[in-house]
Amino acid sequence: SHNMTNMLYKFRECTALQSVPLFNTAAVTSMANMFQSCHSLQSVPLFNTAAVTNMSSMFSGCFSLQSVPFFNTAAVTTMSTMFQNCHSLQSVPLFNTAAVTSMSFMFQGCDSLQSVPLFNTAAVTSMASLFSCCSSLQSVPFFNTAAVTSMANMFESCDSLQSVPLFNTASVTNMSSMFSYCSSLQSVPLFNTAAVTTMSSMFISCESLQSV
Repeated sequence: SHNMTNMLYKFRECTALQSVPLFNTAAVTSMANMFQSCHSLQSVPLFNTAAVTNMSSMFSGCFSLQSVPFFNTAAVTTMSTMFQNCHSLQSVPLFNTAAVTSMSFMFQGCDSLQSVPLFNTAAVTSMASLFSCCSSLQSVPFFNTAAVTSMANMFESCDSLQSVPLFNTASVTNMSSMFSYCSSLQSVPLFNTAAVTTMSSMFISCESLQSV
């Protein structure tokens, strides 16, 4: 049988697709954009993802997706835009993210997402727009952000977020729009901003903010 080593764009824009069979994906290394814009997809099987290194945009635009299985993500290095605009997604499993370096836009527009697990983010360098427009997100875990250089738009338009932990921001250079339009945010911790070169619009329209 022919093993598919790359499932890039496999079901992209299959807008009526509601479910998919359990393919043999043992040799697949990239699932980037695999289900992008599958607006009707509600669930996916537990694929063998042991060899997958790229999951960027895998479920981007899956408006109806409510949950995802606990994939083996030990080899994955990028999860950027993985769940972008998954409007129905309420939670995600505690994926192994030890090798992941980019989480930019990972949950952007996940407006039903209420919480996320404490991912291992020791290798992550970009959290730009990670939770942008996650309007139902009420709290975030104390991620290891020692390697993170960009937090731009990280919590933009997180309307329900009231506070955030004191992340290690020693390596962060960009905090632009980090909390813009966080209308419920009441306070922020004293971040280390020694390396930060831009803070433009960092707290724009934070009308509940009482102290910085």
